[in-house]
Amino acid sequence: MLLSTLPDLPGRTYDVIGVVCSAMAPTTNTKNRENMFNDIIQQASGLGADAIVDIKLSHSYPAVIVIGTAVKLR
Repeated sequence: MLLSTLPDLPGRTYDVIGVVCSAMAPTTNTKNRENMFNDIIQQASGLGADAIVDIKLSHSYPAVIVIGTAVKLR
């Protein structure tokens, strides 16, 4: 699974499948953040995506949110 914070993948075309997201209570535990990313990867895989683009991490009280766009590469 390709992950990118960029809104586009230079030199690649893709079809947007949908939005994937994960949220949890704020923490400094790195393992919990890894779990959030694993969660969006599983969601995207379940949708048939090859990549997640435009990934954002937001610290929005009372949660930490990771959100991205699942895409299928052409």
